[in-house]
Amino acid sequence: MKGFCGVILNLFQNPYQMETIPHKLPGFRIHGRNDDRKSGFTLIELLVVVLIIGILSSVALPQYTRAVARARTAEALSVIRSISQAAETYVMETGSWPESFDDLSVTPSGELATYKKDHDKIIGRYFSFVLIDGRVDVGSLFREDFPSFLYVSDLASSMKSPVPGKHLFCYYVEKGTAADQKMEQMCKAMGGGERHAVNGGKSIWFALD
Repeated sequence: MKGFCGVILNLFQNPYQMETIPHKLPGFRIHGRNDDRKSGFTLIELLVVVLIIGILSSVALPQYTRAVARARTAEALSVIRSISQAAETYVMETGSWPESFDDLSVTPSGELATYKKDHDKIIGRYFSFVLIDGRVDVGSLFREDFPSFLYVSDLASSMKSPVPGKHLFCYYVEKGTAADQKMEQMCKAMGGGERHAVNGGKSIWFALD
């Protein structure tokens, strides 16, 4: 007992000697930095971490998907505007619609998929680009619930603009699924105005110019 009291009294007089106190006091054990006990996570702690990750993923993933879709939509719109402007420049210079992307000053990146007279198609990473009969058509290759973009010139013979004076459109083919609403929202987000039903109501078009 005297030894125990002496150790405690010495501790109060010199608290910096904590690590030098012998670990031989009966019924006591002081764990210092050199303690050899193994530390780890409990099952509850791991479950909490997994739950937090799941909640963050459920919130962040949809936001990320929508952000990617908006970026791809803006990219497609930018490309079709560049191609259509180059095509109209070619028409002013030659009086006819270009037969190939090679005739244009702007060519989309990708591989040449097909080439026929008045029909040129390039497959890119995310989109397909078609130059045919006075039209430029840009379609999605990475998502089925993604609208297409179409430029219809005054020289188009097999297809006319459903809206007089309008040439650039965002459109999709109705499938009767939730994807229809998503594609309509994308078209409106790009500046699509009034909704126009084409081809017997199967295709929905929104003018962008």
